Amino acid sequence: MRISVKYGAAAVALAAAACLLPGSLSQAAPAQVANQASQWWPSAAERSARSVEARFINRSNALDAAGIAALIAPDAKWDSVGNLFNGRDDIMNRLIIPAVIQTSARYTVIGSHWDGFRLQMDYHFVSKTGDDVLLHYAYLVRNGQIADIVEYID
Repeated sequence: MRISVKYGAAAVALAAAACLLPGSLSQAAPAQVANQASQWWPSAAERSARSVEARFINRSNALDAAGIAALIAPDAKWDSVGNLFNGRDDIMNRLIIPAVIQTSARYTVIGSHWDGFRLQMDYHFVSKTGDDVLLHYAYLVRNGQIADIVEYID
């Protein structure tokens, strides 16, 4: 009698676990795995944006006007704290060349995050003309080029 009660209790416990286990695995685990994967593996859009941003900052710090221009789409837009620049030529001639190239400016990355649509970057920006500010750029990258930047001063 003792053996059957012992095995009977074990069978009930095993049956209860079998009923609970498949449901919890089939419903919760895939969502958890998907959420964890998206946290650890950047999307193709994020990888592209980060690659373009890194090249943009490297070329800016090298004062490479032609290299910077190649990363900006011909029809790009740049909102620099309310000052609007339309198109690569306007951005280069009225913003990048006078504010970055001619002042020997330097960007230092201090933070970043991907919001699912734009790459958000924080920089310490210093120039030889005395600029020493914290900047925030929100990059929109399409087809390997900067399509739009919204710039804020912190």
